[in-house]
Amino acid sequence: MVEPNVLITPEMQANLQIEAECFKSLVKFREVHLAGEKDVPSAEFHYRWSDILLNGRDHYAIEGFRESGKDQVVFQSNLMHAMTYPLSYRSYIMMVGANKQDMAFKLKDITRQWQSDEHKDLRSNLVKVVEDSGNAFEALYTHGRRVRIETYGRLGGIRGRVWGIKRPDIVILNDVQDPDDMRSDTIPETDWDWFLSDVMFLGKESRIFIIGNNLGARCIVERAIAHAQALRFQTMKVGIADRLEDDGIFVRVGNPTWPARHTRDEILNGYLSFKSIGKADHYMREKMCINVAPLSRPLSSSKLVKVDIHDPAVIKDVQGSRIYTLVDPAIGLKKTNDPTVIATIADATNGRRYVLEIDRRQRKSSEQRDDIFKQVARWG
Repeated sequence: MVEPNVLITPEMQANLQIEAECFKSLVKFREVHLAGEKDVPSAEFHYRWSDILLNGRDHYAIEGFRESGKDQVVFQSNLMHAMTYPLSYRSYIMMVGANKQDMAFKLKDITRQWQSDEHKDLRSNLVKVVEDSGNAFEALYTHGRRVRIETYGRLGGIRGRVWGIKRPDIVILNDVQDPDDMRSDTIPETDWDWFLSDVMFLGKESRIFIIGNNLGARCIVERAIAHAQALRFQTMKVGIADRLEDDGIFVRVGNPTWPARHTRDEILNGYLSFKSIGKADHYMREKMCINVAPLSRPLSSSKLVKVDIHDPAVIKDVQGSRIYTLVDPAIGLKKTNDPTVIATIADATNGRRYVLEIDRRQRKSSEQRDDIFKQVARWG
């Protein structure tokens, strides 16, 4: 604050303007106070993330492509900004990652940066640091303001957390799972139950901000996006380009979403390299936030044709075909649970595939078993 009757020089006025811009934007804050030698201009989506973190009031589930700058914006810039400008509505921040140790190490690294001589200008309102353990950082400022940041690992003891009488203002889940977790049959289900029970019920006024890579349909961020309406989440997916299409002959790449860092040719060559070794799905998931590459999808809606199952020609095709009953199981009758899908398919010798029956609904495990055998019996 400028004292009364102090002459404000043009240089001071310019600095005050810059500081006001830093207060309003994580991107500007990083550009002025944290920029590295190899930094390039930020992308439009970085400004969007900044606005959500500083001004948003809803729950958000966001997927960003690998190396989209999530840690720089959501972790480093966001936390240092909160420590620099203490505000009541973001004074209690909870950061949750894949494991406790890594999160504590990251927080300690950031708090050391903030307390260094290089960044002494960011601590003009600081009275003292109350705690700086990695597990938590707490600071006391002038006028009695306080900021507390806590770190946890996935499945950590966050249930019912309070600071005094205050529930977390915002809970940030930053890359809380890794690819190895998705190879397990049980871990993704345990993680999802933990999210629904411990995270979703932390506090009525607590905002939830999930950001991470797409690790497949069973990861937390994908499930939150899939159930966004029921869970009241706003969603956002940021691929390396706004469009990447492959019809088997031509590959079309749209505009890079971070043009200062990536070119269209670079994106095209990256995709083609992965496609050439049979890993197009891997590229699409990591760089476009899409679970399955278009060419890997077994069915395309444009190729589906309605037929009359009682047509003599169709009956003949079906009679000479192999018939399979396929099951995509799920258990539970809650609104947020997936349905079980039981489908019977005829694989005809003429190359056609007939969908004879689809039963898609929620059911108990005992019903699931009975319904599978009913279809098997019905179609032989």
